[in-house]
This record gives sequence, structure tokens and C-alpha cells, in this order.
Amino acid sequence: MKKKIYLVAILTALIMQSMSAWSNTLGISQVNLYRKYAPKLDGNAKPTKAPANFSIPLTVYLDKDNHQLKVTSISDGDFTYYIYDEYGNVVTQDVINCSSNTIIYIDLWLCQSGVFSIVFTNDGNTYEGEFEIEY
Repeated sequence: MKKKIYLVAILTALIMQSMSAWSNTLGISQVNLYRKYAPKLDGNAKPTKAPANFSIPLTVYLDKDNHQLKVTSISDGDFTYYIYDEYGNVVTQDVINCSSNTIIYIDLWLCQSGVFSIVFTNDGNTYEGEFEIEY
């Protein structure tokens, strides 16, 4: 009987922990970034080489509960970011200094409800993504 009570207590504790962890992740969603290529300036219609296989050095998650973006980088460097509202107005901008596998938080308290675009630039490369804030 004692073993059954002990087993039920352990299972209950595990269920409570997993429910707590699951509820903490409901407000977090990934912001998908894609690389934005510069337009051709010469207007030349001749064939070009396919772009190299390129990985995006940033991973961005929207934490709706804490009103912030969580940015993780797999490379070192300074990234300039711009957050635009749905009308194309810059809401905020800054430079973040990333080092490999560190987490940087960008506060979104200035942003009202709506759809926003985030643009990162680094070494002539541009990465862009969209996220939505609902209050």
C-alpha cells in the first residue's frame, strides 16, 4: 500500500511539473526569418548563378506574455535591427552585439496591437520576419 501511495505521489508531481512547463510555453512562438536579397541595379536579364546555400544566423522567438523578442545568434557580430509597424513606420531600432549562443531580449512595450516586421542587418546581409502582438 505504501508503494502505491508513493508511486501516485511521484506521478502527481510529474504531471504538475509538466503542466507548468507546458503552460509557460504557450505564449512563445517562433518568428520565421528569411534572407532578403538586394534588387538588381543594372536591370540585366541574363541568367545568374543560384544563391549559395545560406543559413540564417539568428533565431527569434516572440514571448507574448513578457512583451519581448528573444534573439539567439549562432555567430558573432553586431546586428542592427529595425521594427516596423503595419504602416511602414519605424517603431524602434537599435544595435545588438551578439556572440555565439547567447540570448538577447528586445522589449516590445512600445508596440501596440498589430502586425510588425523586424529587419536585421549584418555585414551587408538583411534578414526579415513578421510577428503579431495582440492585447
